[in-house]
Amino acid sequence: MRVYADLFFLLNASVDAALLLGAGRLAGLRPRPLRLIASASVGGLYSLAALLVGLPWLFGWGGRMACAVAMLALAYRPLHWRRFVTVVLLFFAVSAFTAGVALGIADSLGSGGAAFGVPWWVVALACGALLAGASTLWERWSPGPSGWCCRLEIVFGEQRTSCRALVDSGNDLRVAGSGRPAIVVTAVALRDLLPAPALCLLTSGQGASAAFAELAATAGGKWSTRLRLFPFASLGNRSGMLCGFEPDGAWVDDGRSRRRVRAAVAVTPDRLSGDGSFDALVPARLLADAERDG
Repeated sequence: MRVYADLFFLLNASVDAALLLGAGRLAGLRPRPLRLIASASVGGLYSLAALLVGLPWLFGWGGRMACAVAMLALAYRPLHWRRFVTVVLLFFAVSAFTAGVALGIADSLGSGGAAFGVPWWVVALACGALLAGASTLWERWSPGPSGWCCRLEIVFGEQRTSCRALVDSGNDLRVAGSGRPAIVVTAVALRDLLPAPALCLLTSGQGASAAFAELAATAGGKWSTRLRLFPFASLGNRSGMLCGFEPDGAWVDDGRSRRRVRAAVAVTPDRLSGDGSFDALVPARLLADAERDG
């Protein structure tokens, strides 16, 4: 049987892209197009190498699983390890579903049930069914404009950091005095941005006011003029206070567009998510006024 390497690569890469996209949609993730293409290309090259080289120890089940994990890491990194395990399990689940649909269609049409006897168009139908089902489930289960997750990037001076954020319509935190809206970010997520002394103060549990006073006295450069306080009220705490700062810039990326938001950053020493799926809360109203990057 004659096999065309280019068509074999394109078919496998297309199937891998569909599986990656389907697993991501079910997990509530939206990969960047270039990352998705790069990840699917890795899968296509792996399949082509398995066909041409045929090393059992490299292209057996262990190698295939390792390749799948590498593809997912390339498409969706960085993720909390629990979130990443969820995406991996979903990827294997949708892979099994797609294979079953393809073999079922081929068998019902008399195309045979052998794995290597499935026509390419049957695989295409199976991938289409996969994406249609994943999209339907996503539209039914996903929250509206408030409640979906995105990537948040914060820049201060020459330092920058990014984390996963939840768009929250209930976040109405503002800077004391000016009323400027605020994004709430965990101190751990800002460890690459905050000076070590500031991080220690904010996570020490001594309170935002004490941390603010000590930071104002010891911080140098921009930090001394960028510090802010954020009063808030919550259940069990009617007069709470958070300490934070004014960044040089903040951007929200939902996988389809990257938008700049005008907000201060309030730092919380506590976790915002029980499973670690996000480390920041972005007010939903900020996105309406966000500036879309090119």
